[in-house]
Amino acid sequence: MGTRLSKLGVRLRPHMKTAKSAEVAHLACHDHFGGITVSTLAEASFFFEAGFKDIAYAVSMVPGKTHQAARLARAGCRLALLTDDLTTIYKIAKQSEKLGVHFPVSIEINSGGDRGGLHPMDPQLAKIAATITRSSALTFEGLLTHGGHAYNSTSISDIRRAAEDERKSVVTAARRLADRGIVCPVTSVGSTPTATYTQNTSGITEMRPGVYMFGDLAQVDLQCCVTSDIAVTVASTVIGHNKPAGQLLIDAGALALSQDLSPQSVQNTYGRLVDDENLQVIKVNQEHGTVAHLNDSTQFEKYPIGSVVRILPNHICMTAAPYNRMYVIENNTIESMWNRATGW
Repeated sequence: MGTRLSKLGVRLRPHMKTAKSAEVAHLACHDHFGGITVSTLAEASFFFEAGFKDIAYAVSMVPGKTHQAARLARAGCRLALLTDDLTTIYKIAKQSEKLGVHFPVSIEINSGGDRGGLHPMDPQLAKIAATITRSSALTFEGLLTHGGHAYNSTSISDIRRAAEDERKSVVTAARRLADRGIVCPVTSVGSTPTATYTQNTSGITEMRPGVYMFGDLAQVDLQCCVTSDIAVTVASTVIGHNKPAGQLLIDAGALALSQDLSPQSVQNTYGRLVDDENLQVIKVNQEHGTVAHLNDSTQFEKYPIGSVVRILPNHICMTAAPYNRMYVIENNTIESMWNRATGW
């Protein structure tokens, strides 16, 4: 990913909300400028303590979190905030002035995902940017978007269209601000699918993919990786045999695997075993998973009660979120343990 973005002429600011690991972040940032993206202030604190100083908090900021963010700013973290609301950023500006701290601030743009952000032609855009530039406690960082609709794609062409939606949205918004004399230093876009397949980065300064570090079955379905690229699996124990139904029972359920399905998958299962792609998790309860063979009878003798199986996840961002550590495996031997950020 880093090589690809370097060739495209944009910088990589990897999103660490999936990996939540300092070791992974150091690998992702190697030979790059060193900035990262996070989705919680707890992640920001975790990575700042691990030595990362340039952090973009890519979730809309609210006044109730200003004191928490201020502690990081006072400690020397360059923490860039995000907003799409005029009243909110005015309040944060006043709070920051009283607290004696300074924040760079980006404006979120809606590029088609319709989750948050302003449309590029929204009249509030220039008003928010002007409010930021007038504040002694804030600096206008630029524009940020995430084309989440890329995850609804059924082809590479669909992904490329979503990537162009991202690009056009921030470029259009930046031009509108430039017409009003407001310089936009950063235009930040990206997801793993759009970063993988974008063909035009004109007007873009950085991209923020994240799940590419681990991969998952949804990324396989999107043709962003192949199964052998998936770096993280969930280890689970066989706790029962339902022989009449031809099913294994495992101790990894909805909390351990998540209930996310891949939008592109026709099978609608919750993961599959590493050593047999036809052995899939067909049902999850809180702490139970039901595994069945899709095309043949389950080989119970191969998976006795007490045996450990490894499961490839559908959506690793959600699957990995509850875990506070990862074990690094080499030749079926645990080589090390990496801690992960948790909480908010």
